[in-house]
This record gives sequence, C-alpha cells and structure tokens, in this order.
Amino acid sequence: MRTIGLIKTGRAARAMAFAAGALVTGIATGAANAQEAYELRPGDVLEFWVAQDEQLNRDVTIGPDGRLSLPMVGHLAAEGMTLDELEQEAADRLRRFYTEDLDLTIMLQPHPSHMPSVFVAGEVTQPGVFPYRPGMMVLHAITLAGGPYRTALAVSDVDRAILLRSEIEAGRKSVVELNFAVARLEAELAGADEIAVPADLEPGLDAAQVAEIQRREQALLQLRRLERTSFATTSDQLRQTSERNLEAVRQQQATVVRRKELLETRLASATTLVDRGHMQRSQLLEQQGDLALLDATAAEMDAQLAAAEASLITEQGRAADGTRERQVEIVTELNDTRRQLEALVARLADNRRALAVYEAEGASNAEEVPVTYRIIRTTDQGATEIEAERSTIIQPGDLVEVVKGAAGSRVAGSMD
Repeated sequence: MRTIGLIKTGRAARAMAFAAGALVTGIATGAANAQEAYELRPGDVLEFWVAQDEQLNRDVTIGPDGRLSLPMVGHLAAEGMTLDELEQEAADRLRRFYTEDLDLTIMLQPHPSHMPSVFVAGEVTQPGVFPYRPGMMVLHAITLAGGPYRTALAVSDVDRAILLRSEIEAGRKSVVELNFAVARLEAELAGADEIAVPADLEPGLDAAQVAEIQRREQALLQLRRLERTSFATTSDQLRQTSERNLEAVRQQQATVVRRKELLETRLASATTLVDRGHMQRSQLLEQQGDLALLDATAAEMDAQLAAAEASLITEQGRAADGTRERQVEIVTELNDTRRQLEALVARLADNRRALAVYEAEGASNAEEVPVTYRIIRTTDQGATEIEAERSTIIQPGDLVEVVKGAAGSRVAGSMD
C-alpha cells in the first residue's frame, strides 16, 4: 500500500505538474474508456522521490527497451505498467532496506508523442496535429488550427481595395506624364519646336491636370532647345575665332615668304658686286644673316599655321561631338522612358484586374460562404466518417476536416 509522504517546499510545484500530466493522460487516453489508466512507454520521464533517502531522488527515463534502472531497486521492466503498479513494485524492492514505513512517490511526465492528439485538415489556416483535451469540441480544434482559412482576396479586405484604387489613380496620372515625356523627347530628337499630344492618353482624367503636364513638358522642350542653340552659338564663335587666327597666320607667312624672296634676289646681286670688287664682303655676310633670320621666321610661321589648323579642326570636332553626344543622350533617355511606360502600363493592368476581382466578389458573395465539418474516426473496425457541428465532441485521434461550400453527398459509416 502507498503511503503519501510530506513533499518539501520547492518540490510541490513539480509534483503538481507531474500529477496533472498523469491525470490528463489517464483521463484522456483511449477512445472507448477515457478513465483507463495510462500504460508506461519508452521515452516517458518518471520522477522518483523517497522521503527516507534524498540520494534516491532523481528523474529516470524509460529506455527504448522498456526498462529503467534505480539504485537499490535494480532493473524494472516498466513498459506496459501503470503508475500504481510501478510504485508498488519499486516499493516492494526498497522496503527491505528500511525499518520504518516507506514514503515513495513516483510522478509521471509522458513523452509528448504519447499524449493524445487530434488532427485538423481542410480549409483552416494551419492544418496539423494538436494536443487533445477532455471535452474538446470541433470548434476548439479549429481554433487551435488558426480558424477557417481566408483567401488573400477576401471581400472583407476593404483596406487592400482602397489601396488598389489609390495606386490605379496615381498610375493613370504617371502614364500621362510618361507619354508626354516620350512625345517631348521625340520632338527634341527630330528638332521640332512643339510637342505632339499623345494619342493614347488615359480617358477620364482631369483636363486641367493634362494641360499642366503638357505645359511643363513644352517648357522643358524650349529650355533644351535654348541650351542646344547656346551650345551651337558658342561652338560657331569658337570656330570663327580659330578661322581668323588661321587666316592671320597665313598672311604673316605670306609676308615672310615675300621678304625672303626679295632678300634672296638682293643677295644674288650682292654676290656679283663683291666678286667685281664693288661691294665689301661684310655687307654680303650681313645680308646672308638677314636671310637666315627670315628662314627661322618662316619655320616659326609654318609651326603657327599647323597649330592654327589643328585648333580649327578641334573646334569643328568638338561641335560635332557635342551634337552627337546630345543625340545619344536623347535616344537613351527616350528608351528608358518607354521602358518605364511599358512597366507602368503592365502594373496598372494588374492592379485593375485585382480590383475587378474584389468588386466581382463583393457583388457575388454578399452572404458568407457556408462551412461544413466532418470527423474521421479510426477504430479497430476501420475508419468512420461522421457529420459534425461546431459543438460536436471529439475524441483522441479524431481527424476534423473543414470544408467550405456545399457539403455534397456523404455517407456515414465505414470508409473503403
């Protein structure tokens, strides 16, 4: 016979927790008899507490072979025993070591996989396996599974519909802005002064908004045109300056050439006079020195002429490069804007389709879709399908299925 001993402070909570687990297990296990005692299994944790010897107090787990070991008790084949049977067997083995009445308490914490469970499937948020509690109803199981499943496009999701309408309205305006931007870039590329109004504008937009968008793009086109004109004017002025410098160098070069020709003629005459003794040689040498200086000046003029010609070519190339670069920038910006427009039109179409689903469901689903329940219960005789309500009591091992819409034809009884 078991003697209830005094549990010390600090062990009381653990004792109550283990006792509560054992009580739930003992009440809940088994579909036929909820009061049937729980039979120990491998993996269950047992707390042994002996008042006479604290060194024997410990937690023991039943091994895979169904056995456990304790000092002074030895090995016990615990699998299949009830808690009372195990206490009786352990007490009988320990009693011979004590002269006073033995105060032994064993508390049980079943392995989680041994606890009774129910299964929930179908139209619920989180289908799965959930712990069973005595007196559990279908509604309890559905609550553990997160409640009935709601589709992403539920009619009651008003906030999403409002957000879609706002995105669609903003998208329509952006489509008009991008269309006018494309028209402005095409006009700039063609050298036109006016923007052609796009033909595929969003219908139903505020005329004042459209006019304001057109005015902004037209002003931007005029500004770009002024920039292009200013660049062309500056390039032309630089080109004219280079041409004038080139012409001045050519004139200086021509003057040097004429002086050189005259000096060469004089030098030839001076050589004859020196040979005849009519001119001193020093004068001849002086004229030869002047000719050498003119030769150096002519070489310098040639260099200046080449530099002026290079400067003119550079200015002409810079003007052409600037024009080509601006054309490339316009084409690149035009292609990017067209891609943005295509993506925006596609996104706008998606939003409109989603909003249409909301509106269609709101019109056709004024009443809540009915939900039906059924329980699939497995016994030794097979599986049985049972029509259920939210308040139907379920048993351990039951599978609760939630179905939206008409229940259809179902026949209760054994399932093939």
